[in-house]
Amino acid sequence: FGLLTTATALGGILGTAIYARLERAVSLATIMRVGLVIETLTHLILAVTSSAAVALVVMVVFGTHASAWGTTASAVRQRAVPTELQGRVSSVYMISVFAGMVVGGLSGGVIARQWEILAPFWFGFVGSALILAVIWRTLDDIAHAPSADDGEAGSAGSAD
Repeated sequence: FGLLTTATALGGILGTAIYARLERAVSLATIMRVGLVIETLTHLILAVTSSAAVALVVMVVFGTHASAWGTTASAVRQRAVPTELQGRVSSVYMISVFAGMVVGGLSGGVIARQWEILAPFWFGFVGSALILAVIWRTLDDIAHAPSADDGEAGSAGSAD
């Protein structure tokens, strides 16, 4: 577990180091799409591999994705949310992230106990693949939505 956590952290450092070049090279929607594919494949590969080396490489890649995802999600959120609401929206986002980890940990334990130890990975793979299929076409709109502050600036002088 310590090695897998370390591999994830090393990937996070790598993601931080390469993010500026990545953002210049491809669109935010592409970063989101590739990241969600990586996340989906992470569940699948961890479900089927018995190789520690493969698992370590997967966790480095996942850590790189997690770092890039966090930066991309923050950039998209900051553009889409009016400045005066960004603190509240970021707080709700973080509460949702941590609540998801709590619920995911609990449900993963129940799923593993009911079926087998690898079942949570299969559950994560299927769930991630379904969500990815549903949102794939909307990622351009999500990632490149106009700035919420720009929209307000145009209507600031209008009366209701």
